[in-house]
Amino acid sequence: MRQKFPLVKLKDYTTHTVTSNSSSPVLPASSLSSGMQFPIAHYVNCEKFSNNHRSFLAAISTGHEPQNFCDAITDPGWCAAMQSEIKALEDNQTWTLQKLTSGKRALGCRWVYKIKYHSDGKIERLKARLVIFCNRQIAGLDYNETFAPVSKMVTVRAFLAVAVSKNWELHQIYVHNAFLHGDLKEEVYMTLPPSFQTADSELVCRLRKSLYGLKQAPRCWFAKLVQALKGYITSPHFVNKIFCAYYVYLEAVSVLPRAGPDHFWAYERPRAVAPLALPPEPALVLPQLHVRQNTN
Repeated sequence: MRQKFPLVKLKDYTTHTVTSNSSSPVLPASSLSSGMQFPIAHYVNCEKFSNNHRSFLAAISTGHEPQNFCDAITDPGWCAAMQSEIKALEDNQTWTLQKLTSGKRALGCRWVYKIKYHSDGKIERLKARLVIFCNRQIAGLDYNETFAPVSKMVTVRAFLAVAVSKNWELHQIYVHNAFLHGDLKEEVYMTLPPSFQTADSELVCRLRKSLYGLKQAPRCWFAKLVQALKGYITSPHFVNKIFCAYYVYLEAVSVLPRAGPDHFWAYERPRAVAPLALPPEPALVLPQLHVRQNTN
């Protein structure tokens, strides 16, 4: 086997430890390797951060994300998050329980845990997501087409340019569990999720809708959303020449309706597809943009 060595050009640097003489509990102090010519603590120090930045680092450093189901099952908060996710999947009729069809195989699944934070670093909620093993999908059997369009940066700039030039408002909505609302055409089976108990041990999940991890999940979601938005062709709002543009990035949708006192009609079609959440104030979706106003 070929022996691997660290890059020679990085021998004078260290980037995995941070040392601070401050008593701030933001980051744990660690001893640097001897002989480092440029220790990162000389350039990145907690004392140079603002109070808000320190609070943010302290908040995100206190959270612990379980790496597997055995670690999460011991925490009541994560147990509640998993129960909430299972309930959402069942309410959405993501699968039906049945015995495995002859000649078919069931794909495995696992839980993925993530702590969602507010912009100030405070914990928003604990998110447990059930993800299927896409690396075991077979092309032509478990999926066919997987392509889903992704917005380019030039599209984002054009979207913002129209809003600025027309002096129109920009709104943003978030689709809860967006990838779970796509209709699945292929016959895909999945093993029962961990901790999911049934009277018959031979039952498996026959997926009726897309699930996180499936290769075709983004395509299914985008097709479902586009199908709903096409209803505006015959909408009375279009007859009244009311313009509305949508910028879609994964489960986040930015809405650009023409300025007017009542713009909530623009949410009618997306709301027919999946539950929506309206953030208290607009925030640009990924990819993040840095916008500078020209005052000249």
